[in-house]
Amino acid sequence: MLERLGKYEILEAIAAGGQGTGYRARDSESGDVVALKVMHSGHTGEVQYLEALRQEANLASRLDHPNIVKVFDFQVEGGTIYVAMEYVPRVLRGEMQPGTPLSPGRAVELAIQVASAMAHAHQHGVVHRDIKP
Repeated sequence: MLERLGKYEILEAIAAGGQGTGYRARDSESGDVVALKVMHSGHTGEVQYLEALRQEANLASRLDHPNIVKVFDFQVEGGTIYVAMEYVPRVLRGEMQPGTPLSPGRAVELAIQVASAMAHAHQHGVVHRDIKP
């Protein structure tokens, strides 16, 4: 497992997906706990992919909404691409159980929050591409 990326001390792996692996990490300068998304190495040589990620991180860093994760940093170090984001320990995934539907009221609450976040992003010229609970 990774131990450090730039100014970030890796604390634990928290997720894995098609684009990369997520880690809980500590910013050694501020002491803040952040989420690091470390991209899989297969795309590091693709200039177009790297620029798209950089632009997406730059646009996302400008958004300020309670239902949008804040983006703090985008870095490429030694062929490793990573994004530092707000760490949100309580996610909707913990509320949802396979085979157990949400109550209609809760589903509506969540839909309103998602719609509000998407509207905010759209108002700032950001088209959503990666909506997560």
